[in-house]
Amino acid sequence: MSSEFGSRLTSLRRERGVSQKEVAEALGVSQALLSHYEKGIRECGLDFIRKASNYYDVTADYLLGLSENRRGLSDLFESSELPSDEDMKMQTIYRAIIKLGEIMTAKGGKKAESVKWYLAFSAYHLLSKAREAGTVPDDWFSLSEDAGTNISNAMANYFSDSFKKEELSEESESVPDILVFKTLISNCEKQIKSILSEI
Repeated sequence: MSSEFGSRLTSLRRERGVSQKEVAEALGVSQALLSHYEKGIRECGLDFIRKASNYYDVTADYLLGLSENRRGLSDLFESSELPSDEDMKMQTIYRAIIKLGEIMTAKGGKKAESVKWYLAFSAYHLLSKAREAGTVPDDWFSLSEDAGTNISNAMANYFSDSFKKEELSEESESVPDILVFKTLISNCEKQIKSILSEI
């Protein structure tokens, strides 16, 4: 186990302002064993990592020093918008898609299924294109190149249409005023206008 694990255990405990004794009791280990984990003298098991992650509300990757992001994707959606969201970066696109997915699937049911499969087949379509370019292995797919690309596009359209039909029968939800959405819409529309002006 990396020395990062011990130092993160220690700093998370200090941030929370609790003693080793309190944490040890909460995690079901002795204070001496927790001290050894924090100092890097002993290695812990997966069960302890799971309990510590839950206790400190961080991902196992963060605890192990594999990521600087404490709560995985949820860290991308803090209440204050990041200045970088004014730029069209990949992180901005990820944030917008994930947040939109959360909003659209809040009620669950068939609507949530349609959104899930729409996004899945959109990603599958991109993977099919990467396969054609030779950047994704051919043996990941069971369908031919043409079939994979064409069918994934058709399936994305099918679930998009399915979602529209379901949406009519449900109360419409207001979408919060989130900067990532404005950035995504604005830049996509600029791109559309640019392409149309060249035709």
